[in-house]
Amino acid sequence: MRTVIVLNRKLDVGRLLNVAGHLAVGLAAGAPDHGLFDLQTYRDADGDTHPDISAHPVIILKADNSNRIARLRVELSEAGVRSVDFVNTMADGGTARQLLDTAATAAADLEYYGIAFIGERAILDPLTKRFSLFK
Repeated sequence: MRTVIVLNRKLDVGRLLNVAGHLAVGLAAGAPDHGLFDLQTYRDADGDTHPDISAHPVIILKADNSNRIARLRVELSEAGVRSVDFVNTMADGGTARQLLDTAATAAADLEYYGIAFIGERAILDPLTKRFSLFK
């Protein structure tokens, strides 16, 4: 099992971090089975706890552009993998404005900033092999 986030490399670092945060929250909160994440509580030598860290890797990949993320979104759906995506209309103006902007934008005109998903490596690897690690 692994969690993967694919981000559009054309965005600045601040925007990428914001998008990754939204994707992680959405993926976890909307998951039909929270057990997928295998959350662990780490304890340090002083007895302090560091809860809710996934036992599975979180892989961050980069896409060259929005079209590659849009294509991946379709492939994930065809493979039966639930995903959460973030598009340009979700970036500015507050939630009310973002909902209106998204509703007024045709799917073909959306610019994909990122997508997140969780699944078995055997299913995800063939879909993600064209993306490189974000370094």
